[in-house]
Amino acid sequence: MMNICVIDDEVEFLGIIEEEIKKTAQRIDAEISIHSFNSVKGIKLQAEYDLFLLDIRMPGKNGFEIAEEIRKHNHGKIVFVTSIENYVFNSFSHYAYDFILKDRLSDHLLRVLQRYFQEEKTLLIPFHGRDVSIHPENIELIEINRNILSVYAKGRYSK
Repeated sequence: MMNICVIDDEVEFLGIIEEEIKKTAQRIDAEISIHSFNSVKGIKLQAEYDLFLLDIRMPGKNGFEIAEEIRKHNHGKIVFVTSIENYVFNSFSHYAYDFILKDRLSDHLLRVLQRYFQEEKTLLIPFHGRDVSIHPENIELIEINRNILSVYAKGRYSK
């Protein structure tokens, strides 16, 4: 299961991004746990998070400052989320894994999660019009019969 930490001072946007993460996870058949915070207070940065989605402009500490703190305690990947396109270059000077524009949340989030699962050796297999994410350790059998490849895996995969 992938653990995502979302930090954004806009409570309304936290709800939006949580719903979008859930939809995207279903779309690529990935198990995801979401932990949302509207400030850096109360977050245990040493907790096991695979991915951090950080707003850049926040009162108190901005996303870049929070990213520096995360780097001291955690090896999770950092994705900056903002509505200001000009921040894209600054985000990479803070070793960002990726960048999501709020007004293109759905497309960018899909790209980020697909990239993450591909890099983490998870197989994305087309299955009835959507991608199914299968970890190699869940594959029980691969069968080739003429030009048909069949993959048998643990878990439930439905149409």
